[in-house]
Amino acid sequence: MQHFRAINTWVGLSLALMLSTGCAWRGRKSPTGLAPTSSRAEDLGKNGARRVEAQARYASGLAHELRREPDKALEEFILSVRADPSNEELALDVSRQLVLAKDLTRALELAELAAKEKGASAMVFAQLAVLYAEAGRPKDAEHANRKAITLAPENLVGYYNLYMLHLGQGRTEQARAVLDEAVARKSAAADYWLDLAELYANFIRTKPAEKDKALPALKQCLERAAEVGVDGPARRQKLADGFASAGELTRAVPIYLQLLEQMPAESRMRDVIRQKLLALYITGQDADGALVQLEAIVRDHPTNPQANFLLASVAYEKKDFPRAKEYFGKTLQLAPDFEQAYYSLTAVLLDHNEDKEAARLLATTREKFPRSFVAEYYSAVVHGRLDEPTTSLTHYRIAEAIAKATMPNRLDHVFFFQMGAQQERAKLYEDAAATFKRSLELKGDFAPALNYLGYMWADQGTNLTEARGLIQRAVDLEPESAAYLDSLAWVLFKLDQPNLALTYIEQALSLQKEPDATLFDHLGDIQRATGNLEQARAAWRQSLQIAADPVVQKKLEALNSTEQKSPP
Repeated sequence: MQHFRAINTWVGLSLALMLSTGCAWRGRKSPTGLAPTSSRAEDLGKNGARRVEAQARYASGLAHELRREPDKALEEFILSVRADPSNEELALDVSRQLVLAKDLTRALELAELAAKEKGASAMVFAQLAVLYAEAGRPKDAEHANRKAITLAPENLVGYYNLYMLHLGQGRTEQARAVLDEAVARKSAAADYWLDLAELYANFIRTKPAEKDKALPALKQCLERAAEVGVDGPARRQKLADGFASAGELTRAVPIYLQLLEQMPAESRMRDVIRQKLLALYITGQDADGALVQLEAIVRDHPTNPQANFLLASVAYEKKDFPRAKEYFGKTLQLAPDFEQAYYSLTAVLLDHNEDKEAARLLATTREKFPRSFVAEYYSAVVHGRLDEPTTSLTHYRIAEAIAKATMPNRLDHVFFFQMGAQQERAKLYEDAAATFKRSLELKGDFAPALNYLGYMWADQGTNLTEARGLIQRAVDLEPESAAYLDSLAWVLFKLDQPNLALTYIEQALSLQKEPDATLFDHLGDIQRATGNLEQARAAWRQSLQIAADPVVQKKLEALNSTEQKSPP
């Protein structure tokens, strides 16, 4: 509770000070601290004596200030207020100084004296409310805030302090009710609605569960401010910030863009606005808009590695790989220790099929930084693509060990599928089968693992019945996959069912997006098994036209040789 009161005091006082200028408070006293009098007769008697003493104390305080004796000056100003608390501007100022001096007792005393004066303004009660809250007197604070609201309903300071009072005590409904009370007021001042919108935005950030209830009122405040008319770049930015916080991106973006056009080229606020626009474009998944702002930021700050990195990232999302490669490269030139940029550039190189360059980059990364899952995983992928399964498996095993110790969630079904594929290519078939099974334990309907394990067994001629079941599940999941239909045809061929296999291989050929040498090779084997030798010869020839393969060549030559030796 004490922590809340301290926050409430400083925030409340700062807002009160901010709002006091130009608002409908009681008129300020003269710089000398002398209060205007209604008649000369009022200077006589008790009141006159009080004012004379107050003036004398005030003058003495000024003298101490001139002599740079702030403590003595403050004591004289306190006595001046005690003599004449109707000089409320001085009373409030001295009270604030006492708060800063951590003298809450006397700060509260002066505020109470000022509040007892006839015609005390709303500002007095607003400050009194803050001091009551600081002193742990919430009931008195609420009463004083209500008095401030009654005296100046068009000013937010009373609402603000009361809102903070309820919020700090965990009274969420009461806090929102105060804001709803304020939004029901009629005001022609744009600042009123902008400030109230900020309070609603604060409420939503503090109490996200209340968002659905508070968001309409937040938008209402912003719309009212826009209707009244918001002048000046600072206020217009505040309006745009409000729309952004309310999720009204189409309202916020045009205001920010207009502000950019109107700002001088050398204004530091241009970067702030661009960053806000960038955040909105990213939130709205507008890659084109984000790219424009990032290009402008990089143009103004070409040596900023973070800006270059973000520009590269957005370009990568847009599949603009040349630009992504360029700016990730610039990022590394500007910040050689920016580890994430190495991995991002690796991803671009892989997308460009620049596998050897990616391998060199990763070697540098592993030398430069401590071992990490990402570096080892990417290295495993790259060496797998370079047809180096043994090296790839070394990196997969290191990545697995790191993940087990630090981030086990990285070891998902995809990781084990990829690792199993490299084990199969390294002819470690038992290891591969075990790893594929681990993948399927994590995701039983993962079609690639079902197909790969089934096809591996079919190709080896082992576990054929189980292999057929696995591949059939993959086909059921993706019935138009040419690869899976080819696997099903191949396992049926191995099960000595060539006629049924022929049905599936023909389906696979009809669905292939590009001519596949393996499919025509399988077609040749199946056709030969069904006795269709001419069709087998044609299929193998087609396979060899797509890709040279000595195994297929030998099968074709063997078929031709057999026919030549056959008697007429």
